[in-house]
Amino acid sequence: MKKFRTLLSVILPVVFLAGCIPQNYTDEMAEESKNKGNEIVEEWLDENYPGGSILYSSSHAEYYDGASEMTDLVTGKLNDGKADRSFVVRLSDENIFIEPNAAERADFDRAVKDYLLDCFGLDGDASFDELEAGTDISFRFSILSDPDEERSYTALYLIPEGIVLGEDDPVAYVNDPDSRDAIAVRAAITVSGDTPVDICDFSGVLDIQDKYGLWFKDLSIENDNEYWSPERYCRYAVTEWEGLEIRTMEYMRRQHMLGDQLQTNESEPDAVRNARLIQTDEGWHIDVAKGTEELYIKILARDDDEILTHEYTAVDEKGKETPLRWTQEGDAKVLVYDLTDGGTEDFIIKGTVDLVIRD
Repeated sequence: MKKFRTLLSVILPVVFLAGCIPQNYTDEMAEESKNKGNEIVEEWLDENYPGGSILYSSSHAEYYDGASEMTDLVTGKLNDGKADRSFVVRLSDENIFIEPNAAERADFDRAVKDYLLDCFGLDGDASFDELEAGTDISFRFSILSDPDEERSYTALYLIPEGIVLGEDDPVAYVNDPDSRDAIAVRAAITVSGDTPVDICDFSGVLDIQDKYGLWFKDLSIENDNEYWSPERYCRYAVTEWEGLEIRTMEYMRRQHMLGDQLQTNESEPDAVRNARLIQTDEGWHIDVAKGTEELYIKILARDDDEILTHEYTAVDEKGKETPLRWTQEGDAKVLVYDLTDGGTEDFIIKGTVDLVIRD
């Protein structure tokens, strides 16, 4: 079974408590590594961005099998004379990866989008609700409070310096997996309603990663009626719950790794049955049984539904408040909340929450 790295990595400082974790390197080695990385980057700056400079840099140790070892990665930030950019230099081959500007990022992302559509056999009508992509540069380290718990550090989303300089074509680079590093991807793709989204199971994703030189940190594909990710495939369904019409998810398949074994659960029980809608003096309380997973409830209110007579603020179990408002969707009204960029997001009930009357 091929190893599938976690889809969510935590970007945190690399810190070790002296004496707690075996350290198979010296401070002198760490300093030597950083200096070598600085020399490589300074030479690159002199050639391509005269007057540019390194603002700061760090060498890094990787925690693996109970001990920390020096990596061949030096990370930092430079100034190219116009803007600050993050960088990573790999000492073993002296390759440099740079944070792109907006135009460089757009060109690289466009190449990755076309590549992903080809990988999954999707047509050009698919839209990307989210895309982040860059060379996969990662290593494992320990968390100070729990040395036995490993985390993955990934310098996202940097790209090879040749693309930044305009010397290499991003399309040619992305489409040649045998000659490049893996590309780390976070993507959410929406396709037309009649396009199948149940592309493959978890094992199939591993094969796609290997064949196409990718690492999916987070990935989903959905249409109007279905949702797919490496771990799950589900269908949206309209049903009745507590006297209301709702849209929910029916889980057809869920998969996860348990150790090195792939676990599959077909046709998960409907989590909606573990939720109750209770009217209170302040509004409505949605009570969800402890341990309920993968709850998805989107209320489709009709004109004669009592819940539709007020506007609400959602208050979760931690006290976080989210102002909601009703908006028309087809022949029903749904609750949404406003985003900072001017857009809106559907309000989905995923756990215990109160809908407090605001008007």
